[in-house]
Amino acid sequence: MDFKFGKKYIGDARKAFLIAEVAQAHDGSLGYAHSFIDAASEAGVDAVKFQAHFAQYESTLDEPFRVNFSYEDNSRYDYWQRMEFTKEQWVGLKDHAESKELEFLCTPFSSYAVDLLDDIGVVGWKIGSGDVGQKWLLEQIAQTRKPVIFSTGMSSIESVDSIYKYFKNKEIDFSILQCTSMYPTPLENTEIDVFLNYMQMYDVPIGLSNHSGTVWPAVYAIALGAKVIEVHIKLNDFSFGPDTSSSLSVEQLKTIVEAREAFSVIEDSKNQESLSLDSLNND
Repeated sequence: MDFKFGKKYIGDARKAFLIAEVAQAHDGSLGYAHSFIDAASEAGVDAVKFQAHFAQYESTLDEPFRVNFSYEDNSRYDYWQRMEFTKEQWVGLKDHAESKELEFLCTPFSSYAVDLLDDIGVVGWKIGSGDVGQKWLLEQIAQTRKPVIFSTGMSSIESVDSIYKYFKNKEIDFSILQCTSMYPTPLENTEIDVFLNYMQMYDVPIGLSNHSGTVWPAVYAIALGAKVIEVHIKLNDFSFGPDTSSSLSVEQLKTIVEAREAFSVIEDSKNQESLSLDSLNND
């Protein structure tokens, strides 16, 4: 049930794989993008994740903002264009992440982005909730034969079943993340019951992608057996961008890392006690 993801593993008998999601928090600044890699490394997570947006492949010149938060962009096209990095810059970010012993993840939003990321050697894929129903994206990613992590916010159970069967039939390793597509997500909308249902229904590593801006859903999910945790990262509470209220600071991420280590020790102790009891019963 477990599988290799870069130099690390996801799955049974493994500690939860922790992902720090940068998304667009760098606001188009390459320097800030690199700063987030250092912050993720300081927190002690396993992977840092970005998003690869290219305006001409996913937007139109006159596409309006759904919510206009920008001080300088007249349209979503302008915003996505400002968020772009060149291939060489993506290589630099990947190299930086790997130098910090982080797995480099980047969500593609176009066919062009999939080709670029595959070409620079990403070790696997993260598919966001909004794109799990995009057949062309699933097919293009499947062709790379690399492992996949996908979120299920806004997805029906029928859709999750369909994607599960698709990757199973392709014999591609994958993990499913329960996700509530609310920013920030109130604690009462975390839907841990869905996460637990996934654990019962699917024989793949199950995790949680959470946007509550607090550590508690992630800590609780790890205690319940989550194999992957994804949360957004921020440098501080005054960071510019629409995701700040949904993100965690480095110190908060450290709390999740510490919880993971503590639960691992407790679990090992429980297993040792079970072995000792079995030995006594067999004597």
